[in-house]
Amino acid sequence: MDTKELREIISRGEKIDVEFKRRRSSQDLNDTDLVKNAACLANGEGGLLIVGVEDDGAITGCASFHPKSGSTDPRRIEALIAHQTIPALPTTAEVHTLESKEILCISVPKADSPVATSKGVYQRRALRIDGKPECVAMDPSYLFSRYNSVNARDWAKLEALGASFDDLAPDEFELFRRMVRQQGGDDVLAQLSDEEIARALGFFNDDPDPVKNGAILLFGTRRSIERWVPNHEIILQVMDGSEIKVNKQIRSPLLSAMKEVAERLDIYRTEEEINSGLLRIAVPNLPERVTREAVANALVHRDYTALGAVRIVLDLHNLNVTSPGGLPRGVTLDTLLSASTPRSPALADAFKRAGLVDRAGRGIQVMYRILLSAGRAAPDYSATTDETVSVEVPVSGSNLEFARFVTTWQSKKSELEVLELRLLHLIHTEGRLTLDEIANLLNGTPIRIRRTLNHLADASLIDVIGRGGSREFRLGSGFYDIVGRRPDFIRSQVMNDVRAEQLILAYLGEYGSITRAQAAETCGLTGQAAYRILRSLYERGEIVKKGQTRNTHYVLP
Repeated sequence: MDTKELREIISRGEKIDVEFKRRRSSQDLNDTDLVKNAACLANGEGGLLIVGVEDDGAITGCASFHPKSGSTDPRRIEALIAHQTIPALPTTAEVHTLESKEILCISVPKADSPVATSKGVYQRRALRIDGKPECVAMDPSYLFSRYNSVNARDWAKLEALGASFDDLAPDEFELFRRMVRQQGGDDVLAQLSDEEIARALGFFNDDPDPVKNGAILLFGTRRSIERWVPNHEIILQVMDGSEIKVNKQIRSPLLSAMKEVAERLDIYRTEEEINSGLLRIAVPNLPERVTREAVANALVHRDYTALGAVRIVLDLHNLNVTSPGGLPRGVTLDTLLSASTPRSPALADAFKRAGLVDRAGRGIQVMYRILLSAGRAAPDYSATTDETVSVEVPVSGSNLEFARFVTTWQSKKSELEVLELRLLHLIHTEGRLTLDEIANLLNGTPIRIRRTLNHLADASLIDVIGRGGSREFRLGSGFYDIVGRRPDFIRSQVMNDVRAEQLILAYLGEYGSITRAQAAETCGLTGQAAYRILRSLYERGEIVKKGQTRNTHYVLP
């Protein structure tokens, strides 16, 4: 890291991955506190520990950690941290000089396994209510969850100590069989006995403690759930403005809980019908498949070692589902659509074999596809933190024109991919956008987005304006043809041509002549589009063509 980069980091202030520490003297930050802060960063996202900077970013300097040598030795700092952390934490330390003062910078990697100080302190980086970062203690449930995740231990397959098959309810096994038959699950399981089902799912074996946590959660009696899975709870609320119409606490086994939530939400399902030629399109406010996936994901992927309930809140505009535990290890907000890493593979497999969720692990893609095809916004996971997963599903505000386009296109052409739907919906909503704007709004990879945009342009669903980095994308003629608004596309095209002509004439008035390349750069057009505009002006006598081939340029009459 160079001095300029360090200054820029300090100027942006403390972040979840940047910590400032004062050390005007040896009394401000001792070795123990230094190690504690490094371990804290490692238990979060990793980052930079910068010593010699105040909380407000003022540079006050780092008093020497090794006064006998007259300065701070970075190698000894690295050795100190590695020696006083369990497991040993590798770091990279550097000393920089800013404003004639020494600054100690320690680069801390993100740790897979929880890191403690040699004195047994476990801390992690978190955000306070005011949005500022701090180090907080790891409570036992969080620590246990991280340990299980790192070591690939499936909580659902751990022993429910002291439980027997009598703690499971025959009615829940029968409900599982009914779901298999109705939802198109693994029909082999529907033919098995209760014990055979539990064994097939990996929740019962011949160990001294044969019943596993997953069996209690799926098939347990209410009493056994309270005994072995006390954190399991669902709170379902239906709001009418600020008034609570429904406030239900559910502590049933998972399958019964799914059934009860679905039945209570069924009351509020409505449909809006639109016509597209001979097609009649039903646009539901609460698509059953979407709500099922959202609730199932919350129940399957929540952290059952963490305190807190799964909360399902329906209001006039959104269905919000929140579950404790944060995203499973290896999954981020950027990889939600592509990653399939359940916190409990055994529970996820049980739901798939019951037919409750997508068997290919593409449940979130299914949610995106259904909502976007209905002209709704995509599910919103932006409120997710490292402690909770939150998804907001829109239940109002459907764009019926977009829904009509998707249905018509897919009935006549081919099914649109999820990214194609997202791009078309975004441009339909926002209008003309650049590649950078699109990538930023979708949190996507520019290369993949550009490839998909080019594919849509080939199908005339997207129109490309300009070239290079100035290119913009808007809906193409194919889209307007489908929705019956071709005049709007032609009108917008004419308006763009008029603007380009005005820019070319202004350029000629200022500089006297213009080439095709200069016209393309001035108007943000491709060379071919610029040539079309220049030819139109020339044919109308508004400009004069001079020269030939490479020397061709245009002037005013």
